[in-house]
Amino acid sequence: MVRPLGIWIAGILLAPVLGARAANLAVLLLPAVVLFVSFLYRTGNPDSCYPSRWIWGMVFFSILLFLSTQFTHWREQYEPGEISFVRETALGIRDQWVDSFDRLDLTEDEKMVLATVTLGYRQHLSAQAKRAFRVTGSAHILAVSGMHVGIVCGFLTFLFSCFGGYGRRSRIVLLFQLLFLWGYVFMTGCAASALRAGWMLSFYLIGTNLVKITDSYNTLAAAAFCMLVYNPFYLFDIGFQLSCLAVFFILYLTPLFTSLFPLRNPLLSVPVGWLAMACSAQVGLTLLCLWYFKSVTFLFLFTTLPVMAMVVCLMPLTLIWLLLPSWVPGGWLLQGVIEKLTHWFYQTICRFSEIEGMDISFSLSGWQLLSGYVLLVISIEYLRMRKKNSIKSDTFELFN
Repeated sequence: MVRPLGIWIAGILLAPVLGARAANLAVLLLPAVVLFVSFLYRTGNPDSCYPSRWIWGMVFFSILLFLSTQFTHWREQYEPGEISFVRETALGIRDQWVDSFDRLDLTEDEKMVLATVTLGYRQHLSAQAKRAFRVTGSAHILAVSGMHVGIVCGFLTFLFSCFGGYGRRSRIVLLFQLLFLWGYVFMTGCAASALRAGWMLSFYLIGTNLVKITDSYNTLAAAAFCMLVYNPFYLFDIGFQLSCLAVFFILYLTPLFTSLFPLRNPLLSVPVGWLAMACSAQVGLTLLCLWYFKSVTFLFLFTTLPVMAMVVCLMPLTLIWLLLPSWVPGGWLLQGVIEKLTHWFYQTICRFSEIEGMDISFSLSGWQLLSGYVLLVISIEYLRMRKKNSIKSDTFELFN
């Protein structure tokens, strides 16, 4: 899926140039020309391999590029900034869920923080709360993204693990997992980051259930491709860019970080894994954040573990509380736990936000941003090659 994604993105970027019908027809006629030339070549060379891979690759490239430019041009001309009916409905239902938080014995800021973390509702979040999350490097928690959907997916996997098996039973469990997963995405208002995470985890669940082997990079590319097919202008959305880049660097860098400190004790490996993922995402997002926001903070090194631990507990409990009727016995106990966790969570963020001197401010140009990422990838590949060569030399010494 990486190649189709790259071609589709190229078509989106070329849409302003190839948006006219004549230019698009020229792109569409290119596969016909290639096929005609290849046919003439085949008639003169009976032993040639036909159809060769490069011919059909060119045909696929041209057709997909045509569809991308044409659809992007149509979307820009006829649907400028419209909100789909599905998302408008989802936002209305989300607002109704948010009203349920009025039953909690919390301050207004704490209620809005809880609504933002669980449902992505940011309309009435105070400037003080936004600043506290931004200063501590926890602003990503306020946007429902892969972390939130991943927590829900992990909870669903744990919940349905007792119904596991093979054949028809596993298919039924998969169906329920997907229904609950997309139900949560719908509850959050179908935000771009939540949709991307929903697609990615859906592909992952289907892949592991059907073929048992999945490629994380292809899963990410497939999710991004589906979103850009639905709306090409997601490519220019800051949240979409930050979300996809964060997931890519988590997949790319986390194994390298965890291999530096191999741990077998789960009580240590789990928090170290969380910290490794946070560091991987921050390394990948630092340049983009400097380009967009002109500043980054390093307080995430201290806030990641306590904040992640509380969010992992808080989100499933809050969603269960929202779905349970008020007359269910023991609901008051669950509500009390949620109130305590929310209070501790917000107080932790506020206390860390009072620490000063942990951020840097810097402005980047577009060329500096591109050059920085090229140097970053080259440096990472250099470290990976050195580590691989070190492992090979250690293995050679062991057997000689």
